[in-house]
Amino acid sequence: MEQLNKINFSILEALSKEIKELAKCRTFPFALLYMHHQLLIGGSTMYFSIDKRILNYMISCLYIERKQYKELVDFNVNEHVYVYNRIICIRQKIGEFIINKNNELIEDSFSSERYPKFLSFNAEFVKIAAFLSSYISSPNDFLCLTKIRYEIFSSDIEKYFGFKICQCIKTIQTIRDLIKEKRSFGEDLRTQKDPLGQIRFNIDEIFYKSGSILDKLIISNVVNFFVYNSNLDLIDTSLFSRIPSDVYPIFYESDNKSYILFDEYNLCKSAYDTLGFQLSRKMKKDYETRSGENLENIVYSILNNTKKEYRHFLEKRIKIKKSKLDYTDIDVIISCPNVSIIFQCKMKAMTEESILGDENKIREDYNKSIRKSYEQGKKCKEAISNKDKFKFYDCEGKDIYSKFNCSVNSRCVIVTLLQENYPGRTIQSSMRFDDNDANHIVIDFPFLYKIVKKINNLNIIAMYFDFRSKIFPFQFLFYSEENIFYYFYYEIYIRNRCSVRSIMNDFQNDVLCKKIEEIIIDVQREIDFFSWGDVNYV
Repeated sequence: MEQLNKINFSILEALSKEIKELAKCRTFPFALLYMHHQLLIGGSTMYFSIDKRILNYMISCLYIERKQYKELVDFNVNEHVYVYNRIICIRQKIGEFIINKNNELIEDSFSSERYPKFLSFNAEFVKIAAFLSSYISSPNDFLCLTKIRYEIFSSDIEKYFGFKICQCIKTIQTIRDLIKEKRSFGEDLRTQKDPLGQIRFNIDEIFYKSGSILDKLIISNVVNFFVYNSNLDLIDTSLFSRIPSDVYPIFYESDNKSYILFDEYNLCKSAYDTLGFQLSRKMKKDYETRSGENLENIVYSILNNTKKEYRHFLEKRIKIKKSKLDYTDIDVIISCPNVSIIFQCKMKAMTEESILGDENKIREDYNKSIRKSYEQGKKCKEAISNKDKFKFYDCEGKDIYSKFNCSVNSRCVIVTLLQENYPGRTIQSSMRFDDNDANHIVIDFPFLYKIVKKINNLNIIAMYFDFRSKIFPFQFLFYSEENIFYYFYYEIYIRNRCSVRSIMNDFQNDVLCKKIEEIIIDVQREIDFFSWGDVNYV
């Protein structure tokens, strides 16, 4: 398939620069807060993921400008109106650009044949996809996942960062409670004396809100762990670069020794992500080894705790030998009457450069993680298809050939499961990097956790991954993994339309795009982003 035409992103680059200029204005934080309120109360569902990325970029611009400029620009008395209107206009232009270009890329990806071809590599599509990746996990999900992921590292976290994982989660919960009390909807932000007061807090406030349970030093250590570091090189920050507020969501105000948090979702997500980045730097290989084993254990555990209706086989760390020699390993496997799902758990995630569409880095990361995982999965698939030529042992070294032989279906789907979340993974995993390269499914642990909570049925979960394997060539039509899952849930599982042809008929009749728009709305309704009411993560 020939390479798609390159997209001219100069319009987006110009709009990015305009946002940076607006960030110098005194009223820019109020415009940012207004946009955040719009997302909290629903906002535009079709453009939600795009708006979320723009919001995070605006926060990062605020970080940069407040560090660089002592004297902020003050246009005139009508600056409030000017900044608000410009931000609204910029949001609309960016949203229309992304949606239109994505539709153009999809149209260019199809030939006159009934079924689409596999995507050839296209860095432009990766950039567009990063804007369209949905946010499926709630803040509460991320706090729960943080506890699951880092509980075994609690003593290491205390050693390096000065707090335990339970103290980190309790502090974040308290901050969310505090901001919820201060938050004010329905009032004109332009008329408020200090609009940012509703998202501003200090250590004492957290201490008293916690009922004096948390030590002030512990609170300070947790809060400052997530504070933006002014030493970071952010001059080239753009809508396509790593956005600092994704990782360091708290902004420190030195003049009044207080903190500002524009987006509590980012704080909960960064608890899951940023602790891992920092532990990896401190512990290096030891962290990777222990974290990899922990990932296999928790994946097995959450699958084992789901409802099971029919005959099934579920096991972890199966060692496969051929002629007394080690051949390969299966990290986790589910086998139901119709299909076996092989999960290969990998610690190596895509780097920032590859997430952003750097062709060389995508190929490099692909070879180090995704391709390696798939090659391992292919060997597992070969062994399962020819069981009589191999020996199978469980994690304790016991021979389980007899049980494996009669319980495991020979038809296999390979799934690479990454610990870290990265945007646009559905598009990247859909791309053919060379003529001999076979594609497979790539997901992350937060997504698996979400669908297990949603379905809670091992056989239906296996059915979902089987469905994914059947629609692989055109999964990019759905923008993101989350939309594929909800299409499966509503159109295939609920309505029992388990046919690839029905999906293609939807597409050819222009029904699929309309359904995807409806699904996106359902996804946003399904996700309790800011957890009004109960902020308990368990």
